[in-house]
Amino acid sequence: MKWEINGLSLEFDIEDLETAERYENAFAIMGEEEKQIAELGGKISDRIRAYCNLYLHLFENLFGKETAGQIFANQRMNARIYEEIYLSFLRFVQDSALNTADRRKENLSTLGTNRAQKRAMKKKAAKK
Repeated sequence: MKWEINGLSLEFDIEDLETAERYENAFAIMGEEEKQIAELGGKISDRIRAYCNLYLHLFENLFGKETAGQIFANQRMNARIYEEIYLSFLRFVQDSALNTADRRKENLSTLGTNRAQKRAMKKKAAKK
């Protein structure tokens, strides 16, 4: 599947092992960075900068520095804007996971139906 953001079309397949590992690692790093933000005191501007960098680093770890820069290109360092981009990505991943679950359910239900049909056919054949 492709995530469309700010004119970019980014391939992201959560069912791919390398992608899943990169995703897990990126969010683990993000968790550590969040702890540091919680410890920040002082100026609001420092907190906004740290908050925006949190998202920037996440996308750098997911897609690389150049692509992350393109995701946020022409965007002001605004916590709300950066968070909206982040939420867009989370919705994309959630939709991907739901599509995966639906596809698997469909595939398994088809297999289950075929097995049931085969058993019924064997029973009919055995009775003859």
